[in-house]
Amino acid sequence: MLYATPAVSDLPPCESCRAMADCEPTMMPAAGPPPRREDEFAMPDALVAPLAALPHWTLLYAGLNGLLSFALAFRVGLQRMKSNVIFGDGGDSALQRAIRAHGNNVEYVPLTLVLIGLLELSGQPGWAIHVLGAALFAGRALHGIGLSISAEGTPPRLYGILLTWGALVVSAVWCVVAALTL
Repeated sequence: MLYATPAVSDLPPCESCRAMADCEPTMMPAAGPPPRREDEFAMPDALVAPLAALPHWTLLYAGLNGLLSFALAFRVGLQRMKSNVIFGDGGDSALQRAIRAHGNNVEYVPLTLVLIGLLELSGQPGWAIHVLGAALFAGRALHGIGLSISAEGTPPRLYGILLTWGALVVSAVWCVVAALTL
């Protein structure tokens, strides 16, 4: 409710005050609230277009990669408990591999997702966003699996890094080309 503070001279003195000068101004209800439009709580038109342009598919791949990152981090925690190592890797090869799988994930995923998101925001085809996002997610998952199997090169690890590099390089080059041609 809106309130108006009338001038002190407009108020009658209260019973406990002898003069108006002793009274504090009080909050008086105004004549009433301003008329309310039916669509007052509707989203302003200026915000509708930007929300429609949100990178919805990139949100999907960000979520999937976030869940993968959590799984890899959880695996590090489990391996730390198993190895009884709180800090560092303690020379434990399984813990080293778990740490690197998580580390590699957080090294590649953020930049690649930013590039994919920028491509989506610039209006590039949806199929391309899906191919790049799926390649990134599959690549990171395969790489994590490959590192969990062995510290040596394994097919999942090799295919994982190739998919990851492919998504990164294609996204980066596409961003440059899109910037120069838009």
